[in-house]
Amino acid sequence: MIEAESNPYIFDDAGTALMIEHALDMPDVETDEDFAHYARELVRASEGHTARTPLEARAMTAAILCKMQEYDRLIEAFDRMDAGEI
Repeated sequence: MIEAESNPYIFDDAGTALMIEHALDMPDVETDEDFAHYARELVRASEGHTARTPLEARAMTAAILCKMQEYDRLIEAFDRMDAGEI
């Protein structure tokens, strides 16, 4: 089992609610280019996160990941990113 201290993305109820709020406020991923944008933001935003990173920042990062996971062309978009197409 992963301890909450070692994983900055294990949230209590308040953190989960904040993540959901952020995800609902964010536009959906509609194109591979949108997906690539979210992926770059995810990498940028999560750099250096620890359990001591402010909840707001960690919840936003988790919300970005949620939006990416909803995209129906997730695998294709990753493949295009790997190929340097987007």
